[in-house]
Amino acid sequence: MCNKFIKLCISAILILEFIELEAQGVGIGSSNFIPDTSAGLEINFSDKGLLIPRVAIQSTTTPTPVSLPAQSLLIYNTNTSGTVPYNVFPGFYYWDTTGIDSWVRIAEYNKVWLLGGNYNTNPSNNFVGTIDSKDLVFKTNNVERIRIKSDPTVTNIRVGIGTAWATPYPGGSTPTLLSIYDGGNTINDFGLLQLGSNKITSNAKVGEINFHSSVSDPSDRRTAAIESYLTAVKDSTKLSGDLRFFTNDTILQYCTEKMRITSNGNVGIGTENPQSMLTVEKNFNTSPVILTSNTTINIDCSKANIFILTAEHNATIIATNYVAGQYIYLIIKSSGSTSKTLTFSTGIKTNSTTLNTGTIADKYYILHFISDGNYLLELNRTSAL
Repeated sequence: MCNKFIKLCISAILILEFIELEAQGVGIGSSNFIPDTSAGLEINFSDKGLLIPRVAIQSTTTPTPVSLPAQSLLIYNTNTSGTVPYNVFPGFYYWDTTGIDSWVRIAEYNKVWLLGGNYNTNPSNNFVGTIDSKDLVFKTNNVERIRIKSDPTVTNIRVGIGTAWATPYPGGSTPTLLSIYDGGNTINDFGLLQLGSNKITSNAKVGEINFHSSVSDPSDRRTAAIESYLTAVKDSTKLSGDLRFFTNDTILQYCTEKMRITSNGNVGIGTENPQSMLTVEKNFNTSPVILTSNTTINIDCSKANIFILTAEHNATIIATNYVAGQYIYLIIKSSGSTSKTLTFSTGIKTNSTTLNTGTIADKYYILHFISDGNYLLELNRTSAL
């Protein structure tokens, strides 16, 4: 009994040699020292560290094998277990009860993205992003600038810049891979840039560039637009596409197509189906109107100012949507062997002329609208064309 008591006393003396109590602070070290007054416990060794308890936890939401862990309880996990996003792997964890009770991993150097950059990364398992079905958002000055949508498959990835609306094309169902907005939040605020992919069917839009104004037009505040479509797919290995050009105006108040370049290089102005290297319609009509019988032809002066006719029969031309000061050019191609009568009318004034089509060259008629449907009809003014 005496030997045991002596040993206990010696052990206590040795322990006290390494523990210094000062102002209710505890200091543990290899030699006597005064612990800092701000520390409840200070450990001072030059060749030793602090060994945190090593515990094998099962998942971030299960406290086992720790029973009733307290807030901020610190452990070192030795286990790799669980399923995403609740899986755990070796590292330091603390217990957090401020939200959903769970083990929270303490970020370790080179396992987080650092402001000064990282090194020795492996892109197969080192990335910036999420592993759950939540969007990834980038902000500056607490304002959202970029959003990467959390679509479930890689073919539906969508990125929005300047908007949380990385939406499909207005009126469409196919996704947009990249959508750049200027703060718009309605379907009429067309993205400044929308680029698509994963399109495998004909007449599917694959991209558009919209030029916006700041005018609060309820219909369409774009000034112009360029679009591209996948126009055809052949044998799942070959494709064709086009470019379409749109402009806005103060009359229609929405963008309408004005020019198209087809997959074979044909250019159409005022037409969606150019049949030659350059086909111009509406503002310049190069498609002859062949009269197969005595007939009446209606021309819309707001959509054309040049018409080419083949005079084989008598004809009455009725003009609509004319304005004072406008010129309309009629090129009459000679045909047939007898004279024909051409009658021109605006509904207010009518004028007729006889075409001796079998004996003279092509004739050029210039119609000059004066006012209230009145006009001047001039013949053989080739210099005016």
